[in-house]
Amino acid sequence: RIRVPREAIASITIEGATVSSESLGPLISVHSPLKAAARLPARFENWECAGCEKKMVDGNIHWSDKAESNRKGFCDACIESGVALNKMSSEDTFSRVTTGQP
Repeated sequence: RIRVPREAIASITIEGATVSSESLGPLISVHSPLKAAARLPARFENWECAGCEKKMVDGNIHWSDKAESNRKGFCDACIESGVALNKMSSEDTFSRVTTGQP
């Protein structure tokens, strides 16, 4: 939820947003629905991404073909940015994904 000056509302586009008809003087409230978080199963509670080394609680884990031996799994951000490819050996690929659930 954000509030913007009434005169600026014509120049703002937010996909899926609704504008409140409440009169707030010179401000208007704009509401946009949030995406549901994709939570990982509980067994991955202490899992850390092999790329950014951040503890991950939502999103997806993209696993290396050799995940059983090298323990490499990567978050969505590291897959999208290419960090994951730099951290894997040349003969390794991604074989499966653990999908977070809303």
